[in-house]
Parts: sequence; C-alpha cells; structure tokens
Amino acid sequence: MRPKKNREQRRYDRRTARVPVREANWADASKDLGMYTDRKYMPSGYYERESGLGDNKEEIVIYPRGGEDVLRHEQQHVAQTSRLARMLGLEGRVQNKDVRQAARALKSSMPQTQYDNLNQAGRYFAGQPMELEATVKSIRPGLEAAGIERGQDFDSMLDSLKLADNDNRLNTNMRNLMLMMDNPWNEEQKNLIMSAINYDM
Repeated sequence: MRPKKNREQRRYDRRTARVPVREANWADASKDLGMYTDRKYMPSGYYERESGLGDNKEEIVIYPRGGEDVLRHEQQHVAQTSRLARMLGLEGRVQNKDVRQAARALKSSMPQTQYDNLNQAGRYFAGQPMELEATVKSIRPGLEAAGIERGQDFDSMLDSLKLADNDNRLNTNMRNLMLMMDNPWNEEQKNLIMSAINYDM
C-alpha cells in the first residue's frame, strides 16, 4: 500500500499540475539580457504569472543550462502561491513549517551590521524566505547523487559542498546553498540553517 501523502505534498501536486513548463526561447533570452547586465546573474529558469480575475497566464520557463533542480525550484514557487493570492496579485508564502520558522528566526537574529557583511547569497536568502524554501526543497536528490549526507553538522556539510564543487558535482541550487552557508554565521544561526535544510514533510 502506498503511503498517504500529507497535506503539503497534496497541495504541491495540485498547484504544480496546473502550470505548464516550456524551454526558453530567443525572446526570453533577449528580455533577460536587457534586465541583467552581468550574465552570471541571469536566471536558469523562472516562474511567471499574471494577476487578476479570469484564466491568467502562468508558466515555468527553463533555460538549457537549467537542470532538474531548477525545475523543482520553480515548481516550489508555484506551490507557494494559492489561486486566490495569484488573482489578487499577492505574494505567496513559505509552505513548510520547519523552513518558515527557521527563516523567520534567522532573519530576526541578525543585526543590520551582520546582514551588511554577508556575501550576496547570504543577504539574498536571509531576506527571501521563499527562495530559501525553494532551494532547500530542490537539492535533496542532488545531495544524494553527490554523496553528501544531510545529517552532518553545518561546518561538515559546508566542507562537503566545497569539495563537491571542486569536483564539479554541484547543481545550481546546491552551489547557491553553499555560497549562502559560506558566511560568518554564529552557532545558533548555523543550527537554524540546518533546520531548514533538514526540514520534515
């Protein structure tokens, strides 16, 4: 007998089933080139939606450089947004309780001086809880493929990610997580980040 899906997984399945996925074309590339002056920050994929009443456009666009982890990341953004929020043009919300609590506590634990001294990835994830959730939920298959255990402590996992990066075994989201972790976090903050990584469904 198949295990029964929990509410979070059912919501994910229901919301992602409605949104088509397509490969990026020249028009997408031209638009993004106009938005990102530095090509290294161009997205590997994105979720695009129109707000308002009626049957509005929604789609996930994936560039050739975007792998399965990028698709999973964008599908998490779909799952974060209810139909009502989409119609009203509202932001979505973090769906997993463990990630939501960890992200909230991480942000509140940080004085402005510490935030200002984080690298770009650290500032981005500390200020964008939905991006943190989409990233930690998209990396599990990649961590397993790279032989990286989630049960290790923060410093050991960061060392494992750096070693895998040297061997070119990191996907996009794993590398972004590594960059976020590579900051002067205190022990409490390290534990909060690991709580998000080791979230429970």
